[in-house]
Formats: sequence, structure tokens, C-alpha cells
Amino acid sequence: MIRIKTQERLEFPPFLLESQIIALSALAEEGPTNIYQIQKKTGKTYSLMFKAVKDLERRSLVKLVEKKQTSKGTTANIYDLTLMGVLTVLEGELPTEDTEEWNYDRIHKIIRKYESLLPLVFGKWSYFQSKGVEKVALYRLHAVVFNQSFLERADPWVPGTKMEERICWFFYFYGFFPATPEFEGWRIMDDAEAWAGSWAQDKDIKAYVVKELAEYQTRLKTLGGFVERHILRVTGSIRRSRSVREFG
Repeated sequence: MIRIKTQERLEFPPFLLESQIIALSALAEEGPTNIYQIQKKTGKTYSLMFKAVKDLERRSLVKLVEKKQTSKGTTANIYDLTLMGVLTVLEGELPTEDTEEWNYDRIHKIIRKYESLLPLVFGKWSYFQSKGVEKVALYRLHAVVFNQSFLERADPWVPGTKMEERICWFFYFYGFFPATPEFEGWRIMDDAEAWAGSWAQDKDIKAYVVKELAEYQTRLKTLGGFVERHILRVTGSIRRSRSVREFG
């Protein structure tokens, strides 16, 4: 069961009903599976679990993964969590920043089970553990799950056209890049150097962060050119004509 009080859960997005929370939690433990098995697992009525799963599917928290023929000759719809569904379940396991409230066994089970949905994060968890940076990784995962609504939007601050891309960027780089010229973001993090130092020792992570850092550097140069052109237009100085030639 997702470890969160129902009334508290209803006050925050995605505003799940109790029946939906129960169905989502059952799928996290038993999925991929059909509604009949969810009903058996939860002890709730079939009609209640059917409606809950269909509502979750409409909200893109669960998905139909296949149709199976049963021994009785009927067709069973098999459901499992989407990436957003997994993050919603993890939100219940990481309810606050108090690490004593975290259910590590269940968190690890969910991450291992769904590592294919987020290979550069979930699929690297054993690596984070081996490098002694799991605590940092868990704090960053906590930040991801509590910023789902922000990451769902195509915000220019977080690059990526797909949700998976934005999550990976946020997970690795949140707090590293300055929000203002005076703010050195990475300094607010505990063990920041250990976290960044672990990147170079895994070829997949290294390739990813090198690519993203290079693209970030390019964006900064583009932004700098944009700002410079407009400063010169406003000041109307002699440098303006030279700058126009330089920047086209």
C-alpha cells in the first residue's frame, strides 16, 4: 500500500481517490496484471477496482500492456504502471525529507522493478549504491517526485521534449546550474563533488552528462549574445554598430 493518509493525499495533485490509491498500490506490487487479480489482492469489489483502473488509465498513471487469453477462453486486459504512475507511488514512499520516514525496501523494490522505464536513473541504482552516493540520489529522486507537475510542462528551464528526458536532466543537474549570476547552485548540495565525481565512472552517465553540459554551454553562449545585442541597442553606443556586424 502507498504509505500516505488518504485525506492528506486528496489535498494534493494528482487528487487520487482512495480506491485509485489502492489500485495503484496493488499494481506496483503485482503488476503487470489484470483487474481480477487486483480485486483479489485488495479484497475490494471488482466494479470498484475496474472503475479505479480505468480512471488511472485516463490519467496516464497506468497503461494497458497486453491482452491475454484466459483458460476459460476469455480475454484479460493486463495493466501496469506508467512512469508517472511509478513516480506517484514513490511520492508515497518519500513523503517528506525526513529519511526516517522512507521505506527503503519498498523504494528499492519499485526502482528495480521499473528500471526499464528510466534506465539512466532507476537502471543505475546499484551503481549509485556501489559509489556511496545513494543518499544523494534518493534526495534527488525525492525532488523529482515532488516536482512532477512542473516536469510535465515543457518548461524551457528544463530541456527535453519527453517527460523521461526532463526527469533525467532534473535528477542529475537540479541545483548545479545557477538560477542567477550570483547563485552558485551546486554549493547548496551536500556531497556535490562526490555526486558529480561519480558521473565519470559510468560510461552511460558520462556520455549523457557530457552531452547535456555541452548543450547547456551552447545555450549560455546564445543567451549571452542575445543580451549583448539588446544592451547595445538600448545604449545606442558606438559599440552597437560593431556588435551588429559581429552578431549579424
